[in-house]
Amino acid sequence: MTELSERDDRVTVRIDGDERDLDQATVTTLHRAAQEAVTNARKHGDATVVRIAVTFGADGTRLVVTDDGRGFDLTAHRTGSACWACASEQRWPAASAQWTVDRVRARRSR
Repeated sequence: MTELSERDDRVTVRIDGDERDLDQATVTTLHRAAQEAVTNARKHGDATVVRIAVTFGADGTRLVVTDDGRGFDLTAHRTGSACWACASEQRWPAASAQWTVDRVRARRSR
């Protein structure tokens, strides 16, 4: 994940908790999900700042990407190919993960 911030100074990465041994499929899924979230925030949301947080906890591993982009109408994006969480489940079905997209305030997405 850190290479995402090394290539772009507008992207920051924070890792919390004790990193656990994850299988390669999970590592790849987390990495690709973060890459796509950054790309979408920059391309579609005009974000100037993107923050990636990876947390290793007792319940599992959590990836949260926040940005300062313009956000979107979450209700309108719940269906069809525009639904990022739906697309993520289809793209990476082997990942035992829960995919969610939250819109926070008018100018931030998470």
